[in-house]
Amino acid sequence: MFTDHSEKETTQTFFSHGKILLSSEYLVLEGAKALALPLKAIQSMHVQKQAQTKSKASKMSWKSFQNRALWFELECLLPDFKVIQATDLSVAKRLIEIFKALKQINPAFITELSKDSWRIQTDLDFDRYWGWGTSSTLIANLAKWAETNPYVLLEKTFQGSGYDIACSNAKGPIFFRRNSDSSVEVTPAAFKPPFLSQLFLVYLEKKQNSYEAIYQFNQSSSSNGRDVTFFSKLTDDLSQEKNLENFSNLIVEHEKRMSKILKKPRIQESLFFDFFGQTKSLGAWGGDFALAICPESHTEEELKNYFSKKGFNTVFPLEVFALMG
Repeated sequence: MFTDHSEKETTQTFFSHGKILLSSEYLVLEGAKALALPLKAIQSMHVQKQAQTKSKASKMSWKSFQNRALWFELECLLPDFKVIQATDLSVAKRLIEIFKALKQINPAFITELSKDSWRIQTDLDFDRYWGWGTSSTLIANLAKWAETNPYVLLEKTFQGSGYDIACSNAKGPIFFRRNSDSSVEVTPAAFKPPFLSQLFLVYLEKKQNSYEAIYQFNQSSSSNGRDVTFFSKLTDDLSQEKNLENFSNLIVEHEKRMSKILKKPRIQESLFFDFFGQTKSLGAWGGDFALAICPESHTEEELKNYFSKKGFNTVFPLEVFALMG
């Protein structure tokens, strides 16, 4: 946080929620209905304008923190975003690309921005490698500041379906659907199963690049309209199911169908073949998090011990982070 209280009144603060996609990963790009959860975990952005003198060039100073630890810093000139210094040039390049996309969408915003100098600080209260929306929460926050459509900004930068943008402002579970004209439908989902305490998140220790995963899917997918219909119906069934065993069976159906489309094995087969419950990939297959379903016959401690022996030590109940409304 900025600590100069004399400038407090000039600081704007924006925040957006992280996300988890429970159903229809990949197929949500083709119009399948998806079930998504916003997270209590957020990224905040603090914007502070500094009075500009005629003798000085306009600058933007940017600092990014994760759990209060600085992980990225940039200083650049405005309006052309020429880098003065940066701790990571690849991150700096990506950030500048977002601002240039903002310039295309809302040139008046960048014109006004360039009249002054700015200090900007972002704060993640989750690990940026977890795949919970480091990029989407940034896009959402920048769009709020620039008073710009976040879906348009996402399309010009990271692409994707937009479900993560929908989660950024949601107060509870949502249904998300992307239409053929790129418009989106977002509606509240009454998803709060009685077995919520038996659903866990397991970090698979390998960050996935969503942009690359989308590209690979578009290049090699064998999906069709029947798959879109299948996952849309399965999403409805998952959201309404109150019985844990039936819910687990639906998860297996989901994984088997997606495995066939992606031509990749389920994580239950490749990593957790001897697990006493069920697992499901979340988001891009091969990394980030998995959903683990603990049957009533086993305890949370037994579940954590199982994954620990497999080398996965970041395990916690879904309800700890899910924003359930």
